Order: sequence, then C-alpha cells, then structure tokens
Amino acid sequence: MPNMESNGIIGEFGYFIPSFTAKMHVSFASFYGMRGEEHRAKLADTFKEPTTWADYCELVDPTNCTAADNKEISKRFPRTAEERHSYFAPDLYSGHFRVTDLTNCTKNPDTCTGHVIGPHCSWTTYVDSQMYWNDIGLTLNGPLPPNNGYSYSHMVQIWRAANATKSHVFFWWWTPDRLVDEFGASEDYSFQRVLLPTPTDECINYREKELNNQKCSDDIEVRKGEPIGSCDYGAISLQKITSRGLETSSLAGGVEAAQSPAYDFLKQIVLPHYSLSNIFRQWSKLSADNGTMYDAGYAARESLCEWVYDNQEQLTRFSPKSFPRKKKSESYSALSYVGYVLGSVALILAIIVAICMYIWRDQPILKSAQLNVLTAMIAGYILAGLSAVFHAVTDTSDAICTLQQWTLRLCYCLELVPILSKFLQSTH
Repeated sequence: MPNMESNGIIGEFGYFIPSFTAKMHVSFASFYGMRGEEHRAKLADTFKEPTTWADYCELVDPTNCTAADNKEISKRFPRTAEERHSYFAPDLYSGHFRVTDLTNCTKNPDTCTGHVIGPHCSWTTYVDSQMYWNDIGLTLNGPLPPNNGYSYSHMVQIWRAANATKSHVFFWWWTPDRLVDEFGASEDYSFQRVLLPTPTDECINYREKELNNQKCSDDIEVRKGEPIGSCDYGAISLQKITSRGLETSSLAGGVEAAQSPAYDFLKQIVLPHYSLSNIFRQWSKLSADNGTMYDAGYAARESLCEWVYDNQEQLTRFSPKSFPRKKKSESYSALSYVGYVLGSVALILAIIVAICMYIWRDQPILKSAQLNVLTAMIAGYILAGLSAVFHAVTDTSDAICTLQQWTLRLCYCLELVPILSKFLQSTH
C-alpha cells in the first residue's frame, strides 16, 4: 500500500466556461448571473448540445457528409465505431453544437435547458444537485447512464470542438490539468472558473455521508439530494504517492553508510502549481509538434526531464542535509599491488607463449591444433592479463573504466569462442 502525502499543490474541481464565453456573457461567471427562469432561454440558446460525427452526418448534413463542396466541418463520413461516436477528430471533423428538443425554448418554453458537459456519476461530481438547487437551467444529456454524463476522452474532444468551432460550452473539469494549461495562453479558450455558493462543512459532510451513495441512482430526484449539498466544490490538497518499499529499501537495513536519500528527497519535495503548469504546457507542445512519435507517453517524460534539467537548483533545496555525502578516499594499496603482480605475470606468460608459438609455428603438433584457434586464445589471455592490471588501478577515470570493461569482455570472447568452436567440430 503506498504512502500518500500532501505536496503543497492545491487542486480544484469545478465548472468552467471559455474566456470567449466569459467576455460575451459576463454574468455567466457566477451562479448569480444564471439562476432563475429569466435566464433559462439565454442558457439554452448559449450552451447547445455537442454532436457526434455520425449524428452530424446523419441528422444535420443533408448530403450525409458526401458532398465535395461541403467539407468545412466533416471531411467524410465516419468509418469506424470510434469515429462515429467522436465529437472531434483533428483535420477530419471539427465538431458541431446544435439545438435539440432539450435546448429548444421555442418548442419547449417551460422545460428547455442549456447543456452542461459533465462526467459519469462515478466521478466526484454533483451536477444534478448543483444545477437544480441553485436554479440554473442546465442539464446533462450525454450518452452514459444513469446520469447522462460523458467519458473523459469525449469531454476532451468536446472542449477541442468548441475551440475549433468557436462555440460556447459549460464544462465540468479540474485544475491543475494538462488540458487547462494547453489552452492557458488562448485568448478565447482559456478555462474561466464559474463560481457556485461557497462550500461549507455542512455541505461537504452531507455529500460524503449521503449524496455520494445517491449520485448514481437511476432516479434523478434521488441524485438531486437535499439543498444543503448544492454548494461549490472545495479546494483539495493534491497528494504525491510513494511506495513503502522505497522507504524500506532506502534505509538499507539500518546501515547508515548505505542508506539512500531518495525517500527523504521525494518526501520533502514541493512542486509549485506554476511549475506543474509549465510541464503540462511543454507536454502539449511536444505532442502537437511530434505527432505519433510521442503517443506512447514520451512527451510526458521528455517535458518532465526538460523541467528538471532547467530547475536543478530549485530541486537541490530538497536534498537531505547529509547529502551529497563527502568523498572519502579508501586505501587499497595491498590489494592493488597483488592485482598488478598477478596481472603482470599472466600478461608476461601469455606473451612468452605467443612468442614460442610463433617460433614453432611450423611444427606438426601446432598445425594440427590450428594456429588461428591458438592465436585467438592467446590473444584472449593477453587481454585477460591487461584487464587484471587495469582493474588494479585505484585512481580510475572514464578511459580506465572503459578499458576495464572492454578488455574483460573481449578476453572471454577470444578464449571461449575458439574452444566452443573446436568442441562443436569434434561432435560432428
């Protein structure tokens, strides 16, 4: 079970409208400007229902998305089930928001409502309660029962469709989040928070104890709950999750010299909200610039790595005081001398054998043993002696470390491969 600790970032669930909408309808920034029958028609006229690609072609476009001169919204008819249910597809379907029976106040003047985009009721959402008890003429009418919500991917598509078509949308979402920061610099489609009544202890407690058990009821009257549960969402402290195994492994069985600072570093680190926003913006930029190259999540990792590289001084503030440890030199002179001597002896003996083999290369016994095989084996022994000498060096460098590894691996290859080759020949 992971440990969960606050990292100092405050997150929020809530309702958002595009800055485009907020500039055009300033009163929509608060529930005070939306409540009451006098605002019902305005909300219905503003917040229309998003249309899937298939519905657009079958219900809106008279040519069924086949006319060559009518490709501004849909380039073609959807070909797969996923495309049929999409609300936005880059370069193929820009999205469409339309008047339905629910949003048609001419046809239904007493019951018409605007459309709110919210998730399935299993998420932390109380749309039915908040809209009804605050007298706001907005309702869910998405494809997911029982509360008619939307999936995460469809909600992202709908915001992109609103941006592409310059349409108004009333949106349940949260911060911090990548989508919010992706549109953060947009003049028209940055996320603008809509305020509901201030949350209270009574409201939050009612939701946790009662409404959470009712918000997925098939009966909308039950999902509405009591008026006390209609307040805004409270701010939440985001958590960072670390495995208890990391804490245990960092302690190294109580041996102080072997302990790792990783757990204490992660425990202390605090990432400011604006830093997380910068990472999200870079993530979105990399995804947009590189396309499918980053589909597997490389954009997220790359954006985080870039931020860490650019903010190393900020991160070092969270290093435990006892780290980095001071460098302490240890003397291994006796072992080093032994390594030098044994390695040198092995090297000299290998060279002597190589000289003798060259002198007696015409002898029948050497020819029958195959000189090329013997040459490879002796070269391996020479490299083994060199490797032993390099491993005895105490003041290492990149060059010495490289030579240690290469000579060790090459010596094994040159010694063992000829033996294996001879063995395989003798078995056939």
